Amino acid sequence: FHETLKVETAMPLRSSIRAQQQAFDRFQETYNHERPHEALGKKPPGEVYELSTRSLPSSLPEHQYADGLEQRSVRTDGSIKWDGGLVFVGEHSVAMEPIEGSESSQRHAAESHQVVCQKRATA
Repeated sequence: FHETLKVETAMPLRSSIRAQQQAFDRFQETYNHERPHEALGKKPPGEVYELSTRSLPSSLPEHQYADGLEQRSVRTDGSIKWDGGLVFVGEHSVAMEPIEGSESSQRHAAESHQVVCQKRATA
């Protein structure tokens, strides 16, 4: 999909943002309503798509961590401040639970937990 999108819309780049958007709009129309898709029995997605009956909330509630966990904001480089140093955790909000030894348990909404070895950043 991405290679097709790139070839059809961005090679070469259009001369203006408006022209680029028009290329994307044409691609979307063709891809969804004209181009047959093998996985859909050679039908375009627009022929088989059905609007979901589920309604989505306007905003998601903030994740609540269990008592005893220290919540941290993840920095733009994917690290948090912990135990006087920096620990890389990825790009999401986490809470840390100290455990025995030199490790901590990392918890976040998408996964149950992951053990993170403590390595201090050197300046």
